[in-house]
Amino acid sequence: MSGVVPPSDLPFSAPPGRRDASTPIVHASLENSFPKPLSVHRPPGYATLGRRTHKKSRTGCSTCKARKIKTYATLTADSCLWEFWRDDVVQLGLRQDYIMRAVLAVSALHLAYHRPDRRDFYIEEGILLHQKASRSAMRVMAAGDKIDKDQAATLFVFSMLTMFFAPLLAPLRARIEAAASADPALRRTYAHALDELELALVGARADPGAPRDVLDAMVWLWVVSDEFVPLLRAPTRTQEAVAIFAHFGLLLLRHHESHWWLRGWGDHVIARAAEILDDDHRAWIEWPLREMRTRRGG
Repeated sequence: MSGVVPPSDLPFSAPPGRRDASTPIVHASLENSFPKPLSVHRPPGYATLGRRTHKKSRTGCSTCKARKIKTYATLTADSCLWEFWRDDVVQLGLRQDYIMRAVLAVSALHLAYHRPDRRDFYIEEGILLHQKASRSAMRVMAAGDKIDKDQAATLFVFSMLTMFFAPLLAPLRARIEAAASADPALRRTYAHALDELELALVGARADPGAPRDVLDAMVWLWVVSDEFVPLLRAPTRTQEAVAIFAHFGLLLLRHHESHWWLRGWGDHVIARAAEILDDDHRAWIEWPLREMRTRRGG
């Protein structure tokens, strides 16, 4: 509003007229009311310390580098290949999502090794990342003869990253791949059942104290039922399918604490699988058998 002048008795008002650089903003009566800076008394001989020197070099500070975890340097003893893992593979991951997820999965395992207090967390994150990467890679491999040279090279890098990764069911998976039938459909059925079971086991390990719904365990049966479940029944029963199903008993063991009516089912599945399997294949379910004995206290 023009023509209105603030009252002159307000402490922050300027005198009437145009204010210039010499016009004080604060009223003179308040100048002495603001606290003065404190004078710090320093004892005799006190010296003001400057910032610590930080020697730099083209290769970086050794102290700073010691704090970092360089996964690429642990993947090979040949330093000539470090640049490949550090730069080339990461650049490839920016173009292919399953390569980047595989890189992060391997890094998670390395962090699990260096940080034992959070080992389970990093292992579980790594498994989830690797499972997602595997599914994307499988979609590329489904093209078969139509895969071009670039895709083949990318899949080769993925296979190298997978060698560094050891999922929960890696021993069982390796045995099944070595002994399974040459039938591609059967091999895909086993791989799908293992992938889904591994995801379910990761979920059960993520927070052991959290309340669980039994459907979290049973959903695996629903996902694999069409192709896998018939392999558990005679006369089409296979030793590989029974060994996989014994590991489903682990999932039931993880849930039995919160469901009274589920008690004993995990033990029954594992024990029954041990009866069906022959001597050679019974060694494949050593982990479920050990878990069962541990929970029984024997």
